[in-house]
Amino acid sequence: MTNIAIEQVLSARYRPSAEADQHNTAIKDGLFLSTRAAAARLAIGRSLSLPNTCIEGNENSSIDAKGIEVQGQTLFSVTDIAAWIGLIVTHGRLYGNSIESLDDFKSAVRFHWHRGAQLLMADWTDCNQDYDRFIKVLITRRAALAERIASSRTDVRIPPPSKGNDESQNADVVGALSELGILAEARGVCIGPRLTRHDIGLLDVSQFDRLRKGLHQLALSLGMKDSVPAVSLGSEAKSVLIDIARPRAQWTPIDLSDLKRWCDNNASPGDLSVFMGLDVNGECVSIDLGAAPHMLLGGATGMGKSVCLHSVILSLLLRHKNDLQLALVDPKQVEFSPYSDLDLLFGGEVVSEATVALKLFQRKRSTNDAAQSKVVERRDT
Repeated sequence: MTNIAIEQVLSARYRPSAEADQHNTAIKDGLFLSTRAAAARLAIGRSLSLPNTCIEGNENSSIDAKGIEVQGQTLFSVTDIAAWIGLIVTHGRLYGNSIESLDDFKSAVRFHWHRGAQLLMADWTDCNQDYDRFIKVLITRRAALAERIASSRTDVRIPPPSKGNDESQNADVVGALSELGILAEARGVCIGPRLTRHDIGLLDVSQFDRLRKGLHQLALSLGMKDSVPAVSLGSEAKSVLIDIARPRAQWTPIDLSDLKRWCDNNASPGDLSVFMGLDVNGECVSIDLGAAPHMLLGGATGMGKSVCLHSVILSLLLRHKNDLQLALVDPKQVEFSPYSDLDLLFGGEVVSEATVALKLFQRKRSTNDAAQSKVVERRDT
């Protein structure tokens, strides 16, 4: 897509089909969404989960453009526009619908909006318009693109977090500091999953307070729209660490291969270490549940609490599957449903009701007491 720019996509107006517009309103009202755009994004995403670029049973369907139009900035948002462009353009390229102009892009949006709205309404009907069931379907569904994408992206690889000197990035930071009247030198840079950490040496330590007070000006100089750099003391004399958050499109994803690699390198059966993810520098973070049997995991919405819990469970499954029993309680009936068929579930199911959970824990305690009693009897004998 070489002939259009993000600004064009944001300023363009998108008009769905009359049918999609009707379904869009029903989805918005049924899910208590605040805007039409939220329902539209849900529909477009639903269509992008399918591999082909035609409507099932009618490849030559003519999709009208008689719905109420919406501006691109409202439909996609400035924050997420790069991700949406990437998804739509890549989908078209993979399945023979090359997008070379803004008109091509608008046509692709109208198609996915139309097909996705149809599919969502079918899902809503199949769930008997039950909100909880419908949300569970949306969350647990997997896209049907994995095999095709895997075979077509052999030449694409997101680099892992790396350490080293990046002269261009350091030069930008040092130049921005000089605009604030702070004399500094670059000592190194570490590229983590979500932020870049610059190791900066201050030529005059008395300017540290000026740096802390000028972080908003530093963000302005570096062109950071939605965040402010963080500063902390470095490990060497006169050094500071400046953390700069990268846009979401530049994040390095952590996937199952990272977890498996960690398990292979930590194969000792004598502990209950679990993989929690990567820290800001891209280093593996793990804890031993045997040394810390109680753990509270907290964070704001969308910050990765559920992903971290799945990483903990998968760590245990990969390293201790033969002698593991899991008691899983899931009041929302969403997070732990993928584990419902495991043979090693204590009680044989993922529990969602409080009373059932209490009985499960009481049963587990009785089992532990009985096992401890047998050990004592053997010792007495």
